[in-house]
Amino acid sequence: MDLMRIDSAQFPLVWMSSDISASDWEDDLNALLHCGERFVFLTRDLPISGPNGNHEDRRRLALWLKQNRSEIKGRCAGSILIVEAPSLVFALGPVVRGMSKAFGFPVSICVEASFPTEAKKLLDR
Repeated sequence: MDLMRIDSAQFPLVWMSSDISASDWEDDLNALLHCGERFVFLTRDLPISGPNGNHEDRRRLALWLKQNRSEIKGRCAGSILIVEAPSLVFALGPVVRGMSKAFGFPVSICVEASFPTEAKKLLDR
């Protein structure tokens, strides 16, 4: 069962979340890559959290990212992890920055009040 949900209702802001009732996230991500416009991923889910995740789901996502790396770099302006506490921004900053290289697009972390500004910066690059 897929555990990731993609919500593009606020496009170019695209929300990603863990959701055991999610539809096929691969179709959703493929549609984003072929829409012809840049977007920013937003999430409140820490990459290390969530009892719903399993090895097979992580493997599928890693494989999809690898297979679509060049297309993602052309369409995804970046990804933002939104956290509640400023202390988490500081603590998780090095981990999140390391994800940029792996994913092929900028990954940043910020508090809720800052994400609209951060998303605009990424889209304006």
